[in-house]
Amino acid sequence: MDVLRKTQTLQDCLSSIRLVEQLCERTYKPKLCEQVRPYCTHYCYRFKN
Repeated sequence: MDVLRKTQTLQDCLSSIRLVEQLCERTYKPKLCEQVRPYCTHYCYRFKN
């Protein structure tokens, strides 16, 4: 059950990164993207280990 929850969270998190990247491309705010992406990526891959 816990594993399923973590997997779901990881998937949600990875989707969020994609949304952030799409938003950055659309709004042309690379600085915002650079700030947010590392945090999201770190958050995601914590669940993988």
